Amino acid sequence: MKIKIPKIFVISFIFLITLFTQQTKAQEDCSVLLKKAGQYFEEGAIDSVFKLIEPCIERGYDKKEKLQAYRLLTLVSLYQDNKKNAEKYIIKILETEPEYEVVRSVEEPEFLSIFDTYFAAPVSAYGVYIGTNFSIAKTIEHFGVHNLNNAVIKNLYGTGFQFGVKYSRFIYRNFDLNFDMQIEQNKLYNERYFFNFVKVECSETNIRLSAPVSVTYEYPYKKIKPYLRGGLNPAFLFMSNARLIRNFTDNSAVDVKGSEINMTDGRNPFNLWLVTGAGLKYKIKKGYLFIDFRYNLGLFNQVRIKNRYSNNELVYKYYYIDDDFRMNIFSISVGYTFVNYNPMKVK
Repeated sequence: MKIKIPKIFVISFIFLITLFTQQTKAQEDCSVLLKKAGQYFEEGAIDSVFKLIEPCIERGYDKKEKLQAYRLLTLVSLYQDNKKNAEKYIIKILETEPEYEVVRSVEEPEFLSIFDTYFAAPVSAYGVYIGTNFSIAKTIEHFGVHNLNNAVIKNLYGTGFQFGVKYSRFIYRNFDLNFDMQIEQNKLYNERYFFNFVKVECSETNIRLSAPVSVTYEYPYKKIKPYLRGGLNPAFLFMSNARLIRNFTDNSAVDVKGSEINMTDGRNPFNLWLVTGAGLKYKIKKGYLFIDFRYNLGLFNQVRIKNRYSNNELVYKYYYIDDDFRMNIFSISVGYTFVNYNPMKVK
């Protein structure tokens, strides 16, 4: 059985192969011309350098060759006493490779003299991160079906996670303005002992979208850069579920438990935290790896007061009524930041 291949596929395949071959040959030709331009420069025939390089400057070179070409054009411009043109090519170098490194021991002094008058200034950055958090309720006022004076209430840390994206704008010297958008899971754990024989455990899980806004100050060391952070973290609650167990410490009855209970109606959908923190950034090519530590201090009550007694299952099955509380969160995140640069003249 013969398989017929449509002619259009054959023609398209031949066209693509031809196009790829032509582009490869053009790049090879430009590489040869760049080497020849370097030889002409060494021999002092600088007028020929532009003619060999300029036709290939846009599409004929890979990144490494393009940097070599801009360097040659900078030197030629300087020898022709055209400083404005030389500055143009220095800017091109920094646009192509903001972290361009000069081997100062072997570089031409003329090139260094103009290269040192420019630098690639970081202007903004984009990043992603993921991490874990530890949340705890801080009670404002106790409520319950029992005698509050004889009750023992324990709020313990719960472990959750967060992941998000960030945008930073460099605003002044070592100060950055930061905008984050993150999905955050927070867990709270609460134990209550009352009537001398009843223990109620509540494990609550919240999912929220938060948008922290903060300012960071960076200490400008070369490779590892510590920083401090301060800001605010507004957040919107998507859902809150809790699993409860009521047991009898004297073993007088079986434990009372069931499926998860939706707590969303009992929580304020919007809330706000004060953010403080610190971290370390480790410089790598084109950006940073970072580890970030934050403490989020809850500013407002998490409980929607008007719905405190509206969940009959909580009240009558588990003897549980929400305390008024704020939530504090300690988080640790790791991530990567990509930095955008803009060539600028040294003032």
